[in-house]
Amino acid sequence: MSWIKSFIRLWRAKARGDIHTVWQSPKPQSWIGARGQATLELALTLPLVITLIMGILELGVAFNAYNTLTSAAREGARSGAIYLYDSTLSQSDNDTARAAAGP
Repeated sequence: MSWIKSFIRLWRAKARGDIHTVWQSPKPQSWIGARGQATLELALTLPLVITLIMGILELGVAFNAYNTLTSAAREGARSGAIYLYDSTLSQSDNDTARAAAGP
């Protein structure tokens, strides 16, 4: 209803030729509801932001686990490729030689 009153006021001012009233800026709105609006926006966006951050952290943990497993497989393959089993030695001597050949 207030926009109708504003329109009528501007129309009457234009009819009188009072251009300053026509181009006058409207009165500032009250800031009473601004705090509630900010709280609502925070309540709507905060779960999305927290979910995004937790997803990024979980992706980092998964990438770390992947790199750890890849490195372990690489070290095991290297250890197996470097050491050749000697059938003339006992098992404990072979284990000692294999441990010495590793990184």
